[in-house]
Amino acid sequence: MEQVLSHYDASQDVCNLIHQGPSEGNIGSFLDGLNKLKKAKDYFLNNNPQSVELENVTSLFNNGCETLNNHFKSLLKKHNSPLKPVDLLDMIYIEEDSSNEDCPSIKQLPPSAREELNVIAQWLDNNLRREYVQIFGDERSEVIMRSLQNLKDHQKSGSWGNEPLRTRHGYGRAETGAKKTTSARLQQIFERKANKMFMKASQTLGQSAGLAMRKNSSFGDILAAEEYGNDNDQELEKYLVLLLGLQKLLVWERQLLNDIVPPSRHNEVFSRLSQPSIEMVVKDAEQITSKVMRSIGRKEWSAALGIFSALKHVQILQ
Repeated sequence: MEQVLSHYDASQDVCNLIHQGPSEGNIGSFLDGLNKLKKAKDYFLNNNPQSVELENVTSLFNNGCETLNNHFKSLLKKHNSPLKPVDLLDMIYIEEDSSNEDCPSIKQLPPSAREELNVIAQWLDNNLRREYVQIFGDERSEVIMRSLQNLKDHQKSGSWGNEPLRTRHGYGRAETGAKKTTSARLQQIFERKANKMFMKASQTLGQSAGLAMRKNSSFGDILAAEEYGNDNDQELEKYLVLLLGLQKLLVWERQLLNDIVPPSRHNEVFSRLSQPSIEMVVKDAEQITSKVMRSIGRKEWSAALGIFSALKHVQILQ
């Protein structure tokens, strides 16, 4: 009997709490209030579906869920900021295998914020409130797009290609050594990626067939420096850097996704947050291809050679 009476008192008991909304770091009490409304709503649905009490608790519950969505969005926005172009370039040029601690997306969101966002997402998903999927996807998609746009704007500036390299262990501090050109940096990146592909393939082949392959025989032989950038096409260089930047950003977003979003929603959310940026780089590729086709129409064959070189590197990224 006491439990039944608590359902009738639910709206009055948590009304102020719901209208005040959740506060960062104290989400538990707000969710407790929503759970109390949910139990009352279920009770009236099963026992008195025509009652005014059902209408009251349902209205308050829906308002609370909307408030929770807004809190989820504001918490994301608070810690969402695009990556600076120089920082993104540093992370691209240093090494693609950065640890989770180096992930800027995770650095932006402190552990307490990630934990709270995860608790909210889990509760919303368990209660069939899926608005957070759109909220998270759209908010993080904007961060990726702004980061890439900042990089594109930087590529148009006079300092493009002259950024100092930074050390892996001394991140944030420029090396005193000689600077490298963009072409040289890209060459080094793709050689590392190609060598890793080769070593992985050789290990698999060696394990299955008992064969040993020479370490020096690598994709690096194929990616000879003289084969890259002969056409001195800065537009292709910039596009390849943009592509590397997108790849890096999406890897980081996947790590952040694992910390916040329920596993059953990973593919849906990742597709939503990645689609706009992928469409942007595809559009850029189409523009470059159109220029090359016009050059071929004028029998300027050197432009086509640059595209083939770029495609060879794009294959390594797949």
